[in-house]
Amino acid sequence: MKRRAFLQLGAAAAGIPAMAPSGAAAQLLMADDLPQDLEVRPSPPTTPFLAPLQIPEVKQPINGAALDPPPDPARHQLYNEYPPVKIYELREKQFLHSYHPQIPPTPSWGYDGFIPGPTFHARYGEPYLIRRFNDLPANHTGFGLPSTTMHLHNNHTASESDGFPMDFIENGEWWDHHYCGLPR
Repeated sequence: MKRRAFLQLGAAAAGIPAMAPSGAAAQLLMADDLPQDLEVRPSPPTTPFLAPLQIPEVKQPINGAALDPPPDPARHQLYNEYPPVKIYELREKQFLHSYHPQIPPTPSWGYDGFIPGPTFHARYGEPYLIRRFNDLPANHTGFGLPSTTMHLHNNHTASESDGFPMDFIENGEWWDHHYCGLPR
């Protein structure tokens, strides 16, 4: 088969679903054991725009001497080249949060007891360190595991601080994330 014919065949095959009758469209599949009211009405009715926009607090640096134990430079590739000029503590915890005034508060997970979590003021060329504590409940019920990771975008970060998907810390553990402040 010539390349041109192959590409034409592929384009034709890709267009077939667009020509299918509407009955062939994707259908929402519900689990068999869902409560009846969830199938009928998945979300409670609410009035939009009742609550003001939540503005995250600005996280304030701490005195690095307060960290116990102190950060270990040997655990970070570029710590000695880019020693942190700001140090922060960040706590992952469970708390009650109201997502809307017409819905009762619900147990939620977040940073420092606030959703969406604090804002960090950081600048390129200004290295900083975040000590992240996992204070989530170890034996919670419901959705999710209390194993967490954290990832930073728009920064050149060494792998031990970058928070790849399998880089978990468990309940009661902490991890130091060293950010050199190097632009991508």
